[in-house]
Amino acid sequence: MSRTLMDHRPNRISSNMFVGSRPLSIVTPIHGTTRDVLEATLDIGGYPVVLNDTAGLRSQSADVIEQEGMIRTLRACEDANLILLVADCTNYLSWQKASQSSNFLDFLAFYARKLDICDILFNEDNTTKKPFIVIGNKVDLVEECDLVHLQSFQNLISCNSKKGIDFLTSSIIDQLKQM
Repeated sequence: MSRTLMDHRPNRISSNMFVGSRPLSIVTPIHGTTRDVLEATLDIGGYPVVLNDTAGLRSQSADVIEQEGMIRTLRACEDANLILLVADCTNYLSWQKASQSSNFLDFLAFYARKLDICDILFNEDNTTKKPFIVIGNKVDLVEECDLVHLQSFQNLISCNSKKGIDFLTSSIIDQLKQM
């Protein structure tokens, strides 16, 4: 059975999109809502998958309960066979303008450092340590003229409109076939 983890900054995505009418986690715009690792056992394309929805990662929190949630998220990252790395598309566009870089690998390195997961994803020579899928969320909030800047994302989704979820599911299945 594959253990898949959704890793993200706060308020980026929820496993609720995979479990349909059975809500797994509470979703709010408030940072720190998800504080524990929530598990759902799913069949994704015939593959048994334990999907872990975790607390979002951010650099600082004064809330000791949220800090414990982030520690558990990092532990779950280490145990996962596949990581779904979720970034807000609007934050990516802001980073791109601020850094004046269009190199997606620079963003990926920046984002992994911000989440403190570089050592989980990459070896010292920058080769990939474990498989991950990069997901751009909140694509519904991006203006049409900016969509061209998002082409480097493996998957673009909107949890609100469910746009891109079928393609993401196919990407997950493709990755599971290789494991």
